[in-house]
Amino acid sequence: MKPRLFWDSSGLIAAVMSSNEDSPGHLLLQLGETNAVDMRVSREVLQDCDRVLRRINPERVRQLAVILHEANIATTLDPNRETVERCLEMTGYEPDARVLAAAIECDADLFLTQDTKHFLQNPLIGPPDTRLRVMTLYQGMEWTLERLKILAEGED
Repeated sequence: MKPRLFWDSSGLIAAVMSSNEDSPGHLLLQLGETNAVDMRVSREVLQDCDRVLRRINPERVRQLAVILHEANIATTLDPNRETVERCLEMTGYEPDARVLAAAIECDADLFLTQDTKHFLQNPLIGPPDTRLRVMTLYQGMEWTLERLKILAEGED
């Protein structure tokens, strides 16, 4: 089964704002374009990206829509209240809890973020408390490429 990657707004914004075609964000989006991975975001992530991009660079809002389409990024269902409550215990902040809950409910392998304070350094997010792993775009790119290599070797 192909890896399922869930983007939070900081990761997606970093990918959209990067002008480097060899950046980890761009490479991950290219994997989505080729359908090598299953990419997801939540409604909250999209709303946050829209709000931030409109403030810092309005032209990038249109680019985000194109990227979402080209990279085959699907929007998850809204998470159920029980999962949000459990995630609120992990994050302490309702918006972060809703995003994390959406990632958990869509059964993501990776949670891609650049948010060190709220996600990357949170010891409660990741095994054994959650199945998903929280990684930067660079770490996520390395993990995904390794996972795809393992999957390809298994098909031989």
